[in-house]
Amino acid sequence: MRRLILAALLLAPVGCQSVKEGVLSPVTSRLDLANAQLAAGVRQVEIGNAKIDALDAKLTETNQKVARIEKQLAQTDARIQDMQGDVKTATATVTHVDATATELNKTVRSMSGTLDATGKRIEVMDGRLADANKKVDEVNKKMDVIVEAAKKIPGVEPKKDK
Repeated sequence: MRRLILAALLLAPVGCQSVKEGVLSPVTSRLDLANAQLAAGVRQVEIGNAKIDALDAKLTETNQKVARIEKQLAQTDARIQDMQGDVKTATATVTHVDATATELNKTVRSMSGTLDATGKRIEVMDGRLADANKKVDEVNKKMDVIVEAAKKIPGVEPKKDK
């Protein structure tokens, strides 16, 4: 085959175009076939590139959505951290209120005993006051008797209440 190509090349300047075409026609056919296959391969690469471009556009869109979601997640995380701080503060406050309520309960129990004792003292005083009121009523009755008796004595006038 090399000899034929060499011979065709040597005869080409002489003007033997038909010999040259005859010898090179299998090579030309192969080159045409190779060119056709290359063109088909290029078309396939172009189709692949178009698909890759479409995929790249979709990936870009997806990345933008993911970035938006990540931003929202960061905001949610910040809110949760704020809430956790609020919960810690509320827990501390509730603990303080609970301790205060416990102390208050102790004080109320202590006061309850004191109030019971005071109530008993008041009952005793009430009894004494009732006895004193009876005595005052008795004295008033005796005074009324004396005043009535004094009215009967000539020349003695009892004092009048103002």
